[in-house]
Amino acid sequence: MGKEIAFYRFNSSHEVSETTWVVAGEAIADVKGAKSIAISKLNGWESIQDGRFVVSLGHRRFEAGGSAVDGFIVHTAVDARDLATMSVLTRFPHEDEEVSIALDAHGLRAWVPLGVMVPTNFAAEALEAFLKPEGL
Repeated sequence: MGKEIAFYRFNSSHEVSETTWVVAGEAIADVKGAKSIAISKLNGWESIQDGRFVVSLGHRRFEAGGSAVDGFIVHTAVDARDLATMSVLTRFPHEDEEVSIALDAHGLRAWVPLGVMVPTNFAAEALEAFLKPEGL
C-alpha cells in the first residue's frame, strides 16, 4: 500500500506539461526520443541504486520498481490524480507463489505475489504501449 501512496504523491504539487515527456527526470520533447531513451534506461535500471523508474506526460504515469535482471513491479495511471485509473501489470496465469524483492542496499527484502513481478521484456512492452499517443 505504501508504494501506491508514494505513486500518487510523487510530484503531486509540481506543474506538469501535457507536451513534454519526462523520462527518469529528463525532459524530452518528442515521443520518438522519449521512447528510445526510456527503453534504453529501463534495460539497465536498478531501483535500489537508481530509485523508481518513472515516465510521465502530463498526469499520465508509468512507474517500475525492481531491476532489469530480476524483473519489475509496474504501475501505470491514465491520470495520476485519480486512483481509479491506476493499474498494475501482471503475468498470466496468476500464481500463488511469492518472490522476494530487495528494498534497499542493506538487505531489507519484501515478498510479493509472483504474478506482479514481470520480466524486463514485459515491462518494456508495457512502456512502449504507454508511450503511444493513445496510451495505456
